[in-house]
Amino acid sequence: MESPNWIAGFPFVLSLMAGTAAYAGGMLLRRGLALATDGRAPGWPSAILRSLGLVCMAASFVWAWSLQPRVGQVGLITTLGTYSPAALANENLTPGQLAFVVGSGLLVLGGLALAGWALSARIRNTVVGHPPDRLAERAPYDRIRRPLTLGIGLALLCGTLLAGTLGAWACLILAVVLGWILQEFDDLDLRSRFAWVADQQRRIPRFIPRFSLRRARRA
Repeated sequence: MESPNWIAGFPFVLSLMAGTAAYAGGMLLRRGLALATDGRAPGWPSAILRSLGLVCMAASFVWAWSLQPRVGQVGLITTLGTYSPAALANENLTPGQLAFVVGSGLLVLGGLALAGWALSARIRNTVVGHPPDRLAERAPYDRIRRPLTLGIGLALLCGTLLAGTLGAWACLILAVVLGWILQEFDDLDLRSRFAWVADQQRRIPRFIPRFSLRRARRA
């Protein structure tokens, strides 16, 4: 029996869906254990399952970036795809094109740096023994609630721009939709179990930090 055409053209979708299922399973496990033990269950079983889901999602992007063909014959997307890392050795780049490639690469590094900063803040908060609500007092969580997601997303977006393949764009769009759904359910679950979560969600935006005019004038 032959596989459907969409699987042959976009095989990374299977890995992306498996990662989504693992991450969602981790959230359900966290909620089930919390309800069964009145919040006293350890968080590492859920964290391991969600981490496996994220690894599968990241592998989907690496898979998608390696696929062909590039998108279209003319226009912006083709230009982005033409100057992918694999093509740099064979292309005579104009200054503007070179700036695009270098800028995208720097944004990938910046996204990874933000993700690493957020991860280190989470680890420090856990090692010190502070409760989860104290994480919002540490940078960068004092400005945005999801800096880890933002950093990884920025790196994946710029990586997709550099790859420029149809598979890369399809993977990015699908991952954004699935990620948004998962985060909405995650926020809803946390709000239903912890009173402080609703307060933090009102005070701290998810991705775009707020800069008060009063603080800017003082600076």
